[in-house]
Parts: sequence; structure tokens; C-alpha cells
Amino acid sequence: MNYIKACVTSIDSFEAITIVGFRAGTEALTMMSLELDSALQIGSEVILSIKATTVSLAREKSVMLSISNQLPVRIKSIDKGELLCSVKLSFEGTLIESIITKNSALRMGLKPEDDIAALVKASDLAIAEIL
Repeated sequence: MNYIKACVTSIDSFEAITIVGFRAGTEALTMMSLELDSALQIGSEVILSIKATTVSLAREKSVMLSISNQLPVRIKSIDKGELLCSVKLSFEGTLIESIITKNSALRMGLKPEDDIAALVKASDLAIAEIL
């Protein structure tokens, strides 16, 4: 599991869906939620969680994707297995892991120190803890 410290910047609700905005360092993040802790408010400091298997990778950010969370990251290491790769990424001083197929890592030509984008759908972001 990946963890990122962030601050709540917005909370917008309609019927049973809530969209929460965050600031993590210099980056804006968005989370879609069906349930939200009533203690959460604008200005709350939180720890966000992201499963490693839901972190996709791209060579660069793109305005033409529906994925709203596109984090600029640097590859720190790549552990290649028979079928999968664990790619360790640095985001604003925080280590994030992405699990992708070995074929994807080879096709993309990923290597340590590459600057790429980590992509996380708003529905894959969760609040692990309110600080």
C-alpha cells in the first residue's frame, strides 16, 4: 500500500457521491467517494492510500486522459520478475510503488532516474487516516 500526506482543499457532494480535492506538495489530487467520514473538512490533514496495483505509468502527463491524478515521479528502482515488475517511484520525497506487467515495463523502456507520470483514478484514492 502507498501512502501520501495531503491537505483537503475542497469537498463537493451531490446525492450519494462526494468529490474531495487535496493538495499533496505542489500537486492537486482528486478522490471520488461514496462514504465520507463526517470529521473530514476543508483544511484537514490526511494520509491518502493507493494500492500499488492501481498505479499506472505514462511517459508524460496528458490532458487527454480521464485520469485526474497524474503525479510527476522519478523512477528509483525496477524489480523485474517473471511476469510482473515492481517500480519504485519518488513523488515529492515520498516513495510510491507501481506493480505493472514486465511486458509493459519493457515496451515503455523504463529505467531508473526516468521522469514519468504515475496515474491514479479518483476512485482508486482513499483516505487511510485523518490527522
